[in-house]
Amino acid sequence: MEQNVEARRLHFLMSAIGGYIGVYSILGRNGIFALAQTMNLIQTVVSLEEGDFLEVAMRVGAVCLFGLAVAFAAVLLRYGEQKRKKVSIAVTVLVVVCEGIIPLTVSSMAALYPVFFAMTLQWCAFSGPEVYGSSTIFSTNNLRQCVDAYVRYCRNRDMGLHEKACFFGNTLVSYHVGAAACCIAMKTAGNVCVWFCLPLLALAWRRIRE
Repeated sequence: MEQNVEARRLHFLMSAIGGYIGVYSILGRNGIFALAQTMNLIQTVVSLEEGDFLEVAMRVGAVCLFGLAVAFAAVLLRYGEQKRKKVSIAVTVLVVVCEGIIPLTVSSMAALYPVFFAMTLQWCAFSGPEVYGSSTIFSTNNLRQCVDAYVRYCRNRDMGLHEKACFFGNTLVSYHVGAAACCIAMKTAGNVCVWFCLPLLALAWRRIRE
């Protein structure tokens, strides 16, 4: 039981980090959300139709980084889930440090390439404790699962569904607390505010048990 509680706390912590980095990518790099591929793929089609082939090439590069991160995460599984989590955090630390250094004069897509890779790796490594499949880097499925579980709980009072709704609800809260924190930090520190999530990453590292 204690192990399950600890796994959930780690999941919520990583969700807060995901929300923080997500807002950094939007506010710090011209509205690009580098934590999911849906918008990137749509914009690839739009740029292709507009004949902006440089933009198409940059976005296809981001898709390739997504695939590379998924493949890397799959290879890391041979060393165990906990090792994979630690590698993910280590990569994110390196990326966060670099993001605070990359100047605003660099193309936003190019500047976010490391984030595309690191956040995809995080998605694979922290996919949810126990039986729940839950992303720590975006919210769509978490919102669906939360609403679905809560509505079904209201119909039949199944405590398992109540627990599920609470889990996904807490994930959403954690994610958006991290997002709100970055909004505030961005106003005072600019793009270097991305470094402010380093203590959270250090805490997450310490919570991973071998």
